[in-house]
Amino acid sequence: MPVYIAARDLDGFPIGTHQFIIIEEQSNPHPVATLGGKFISLRTLGNGKVGYVIGTHNRGNLAVEFFEESDYEATLEYFDTEVIQVKFPKVHDQIAIRKILKLVDNYYINQSLDKISSCGYGI
Repeated sequence: MPVYIAARDLDGFPIGTHQFIIIEEQSNPHPVATLGGKFISLRTLGNGKVGYVIGTHNRGNLAVEFFEESDYEATLEYFDTEVIQVKFPKVHDQIAIRKILKLVDNYYINQSLDKISSCGYGI
């Protein structure tokens, strides 16, 4: 179950990058992702792989999104983006992925209660 930190060009800007997370699922059963109580289904990542794509985006505030269109599109081009695989040397990958998914859900819940404003311009 590799986890990648990915970077793609910013939409509509000539300079800069946007970073997001790709979690490739290979286990069965796989860790379940939720966002504010809603279950998030796995999707194809290209090349016969499935998983999750997670990023935060300027929506007037810094909002977390699964499968945001530009992140997902870059992922489907399998990995027409810069990617770095994240290693978890002190914990099993599946435990680390469960923790990441739980932290994303916690961020979403906290963000809904106490909005984090973004700097604007996707920065």
